[in-house]
Amino acid sequence: KSQALSRAKAQIAAKRMLGGYGNDNKAISSARTNLQKALVGKSIKNLQTEISNIKANTKVLSALKKDVGQAEMVLRSKTDDLVHKLEAAMNDKTNPKQKETLESILDDVTALGITGYDDLIQNAVEKLIHLEHLKKLQAMIANLNQRTIAEIKSFKNPHPMLIIVIQCVFLFIG
Repeated sequence: KSQALSRAKAQIAAKRMLGGYGNDNKAISSARTNLQKALVGKSIKNLQTEISNIKANTKVLSALKKDVGQAEMVLRSKTDDLVHKLEAAMNDKTNPKQKETLESILDDVTALGITGYDDLIQNAVEKLIHLEHLKKLQAMIANLNQRTIAEIKSFKNPHPMLIIVIQCVFLFIG
């Protein structure tokens, strides 16, 4: 009984080391099916995980080398598309929902652990912080009370810098 338990534990450990796939034809078929599902699905993370699982098992990898190559090309393409979306979101200054869009895409990029674009990701984070700051400023301007506005209007000869600031604020809030 203890030998059977030891063998079962050893098999479970071996499966984990092999990326969850055994070395038989059933495992190869299962890996192929899972890879095809990951290719059809929208989740880049699932595709990335499936490729990693297959690569962890040399027998499965050798049987699915062509499929894995195609899957890696699709993964690269989807990753590049996501990076292009990130760049577009950063440069889309006319979109009133730029902050939300950038935040969503940046979450996807960081969740996938995309590497090789560290400067772009850092710039996107800085842009997001800037947009959050602008959102707070808009809220503060929108919450100006009538007393403050009346005080500003009451100036007979306001300082030229105050005029410039108020004009900028009005341009900013539309």
